[in-house]
Amino acid sequence: MLMFIYHFCFGLAQIGVLNAQFSSDYFWIGFRTLIIFLFLSLVGMGLYLSKNRETFTARFAKRMLLLALYAGLISWISYLVRPNYYVYFGILHHIFIASLLGLLFTHFYRLNLWLGLGVIIVGIFIESSWFNTSFLHWLGLGTHQVRSDDFAPLFPWFGFVLLGLFFANLIFQQQKLSTFRRRFVENWGPRSIIGKTLCWAGRQSLHLYFIHFISFYCLVYLLS
Repeated sequence: MLMFIYHFCFGLAQIGVLNAQFSSDYFWIGFRTLIIFLFLSLVGMGLYLSKNRETFTARFAKRMLLLALYAGLISWISYLVRPNYYVYFGILHHIFIASLLGLLFTHFYRLNLWLGLGVIIVGIFIESSWFNTSFLHWLGLGTHQVRSDDFAPLFPWFGFVLLGLFFANLIFQQQKLSTFRRRFVENWGPRSIIGKTLCWAGRQSLHLYFIHFISFYCLVYLLS
């Protein structure tokens, strides 16, 4: 829902209805950071939980194929509509890579906390012209400002995936968590219509993200 709001306002700004600077306004920068934090930390938590299931391999392969398909379509359509700002490494591209890399860290606990914070710190404070080539832009360590409607480089954002792995381990695995609290988390379920609708949307979030993102480009294309 936060992503819907963000992209709706972004679209309004593109057609001149809303006066907002998404690349320099601290409110919108913070709003986007909050959204990506929620997105990617949940990717890490979901990866930890699904790794222990017997059907993990088949479900993971299906999910990766869907991610690759949607990410490719978003790059292609965004290039057709806004070639100067097309999405070549957006949030879905990041989730694809982060899901593969995250498999290497699913068995760690506190190490993921420190690695996650380290990746975030490196991504914020370290940059070098060595990474300015187009082949390495996706790392996020270059000095050039990237022109893209959606750019989510490996640094610092992969750190949020590692934090998600840490928190999932903390909640569902560590013995320090009381039995009552663990049962409450594991057995929780929505009871209201709103809650059930939101949970359904959460399970279909990949499809909804793709649909709303393409709808944004259709809107920009038609109104331009």
